[in-house]
Amino acid sequence: MNWHSWGRKNDRRITAIYVQSNRGYVVGMRSDDRNNLTVEWLDMVDSDQANGAVYDRLVGRLLATGHSGEERVLCVDEAHMEELIREYPPLSNRELKAAVATEVECQWGDSCLWAYQQQGTVVKIKTLAKERLTDLLEPFDDGVSFASIMGMMDPVDGGEISVDWGELTPTDPLERMVATAGAYAKNCGYAFIRLPAVLVRWHWLRIGVIFLLINLLVSLGIGLTGYYHHQKLQSQQAEYRHQAQLLADVAQLQAETGRMLRVIKDQNSRLAELSPKGLGISGYGIMVELASHSVAGVVLTKAEVTSKAGLVIQGRAETMDALLKYAQATNSVVESTKQDENGDVQFICRGQL
Repeated sequence: MNWHSWGRKNDRRITAIYVQSNRGYVVGMRSDDRNNLTVEWLDMVDSDQANGAVYDRLVGRLLATGHSGEERVLCVDEAHMEELIREYPPLSNRELKAAVATEVECQWGDSCLWAYQQQGTVVKIKTLAKERLTDLLEPFDDGVSFASIMGMMDPVDGGEISVDWGELTPTDPLERMVATAGAYAKNCGYAFIRLPAVLVRWHWLRIGVIFLLINLLVSLGIGLTGYYHHQKLQSQQAEYRHQAQLLADVAQLQAETGRMLRVIKDQNSRLAELSPKGLGISGYGIMVELASHSVAGVVLTKAEVTSKAGLVIQGRAETMDALLKYAQATNSVVESTKQDENGDVQFICRGQL
């Protein structure tokens, strides 16, 4: 696809408007990419009333027959313009424009708009007073805008312009209007005001659609990329949480293992304290013997075997009655007691294996 031709208008609709006394002329044309003109329709509006009635009917006709993207050219005749002819030596376009601007400023100051055409060394300058321009545009304020305000040109001054009139008959001033529109299409002629070509020669709706699609694609790409990264981060977070849970389980297992080791060491130390010391009985057997005489409310904290088969038992009892029952069950003698801050009785008993 040729994107340049897709965005640029190949066919342009140009409508030339000209008002003369109580009569208004409108010519609708189509210009191709080679600036060849085809006259499609023309209209003439008459009024026997004041000049304002012509403008009212002309505006209504333009609004009724207008097309989207239509370029309207308001043609101004010699009655509204002043002309100045000068001859300059060979100059570049920039130098010639500066020379003409200086000439106009010397003659009229900044009270007018100007345009010029060059034919060899002869330059024809035409000016349009700003007050006259205001008078020309004021009747069209009701919704009619123009792409250019141009001075009327004769067909011989418009250069080589191919015009297809079809079945229509060219008459003056229609021929001059078409010549002026042809000069507008070729970006020449006496253009006092002209919209930049980029505003009228491009399909801005199509270009806007392209930019909208590009914006949607970019936004979609950004959204999909963000969604992909979000899912990736979610997956990484889930993996990290799983690893953290494994580490927590390992830490808990280590803590449980440490607790079990401490219990085993404590049991071993207690077994060591209950070493038989040559008495012919194992520490485990001593523990079983002590456990067989347990009494509710009595907790042993330490047991030690002494020489001559003596046994020292330390612990705590909830009450003295529970302690006496335990001493009676183990055939031991309470050696000392002490009440702690919790109200329990700390005790030491001595007995024999």
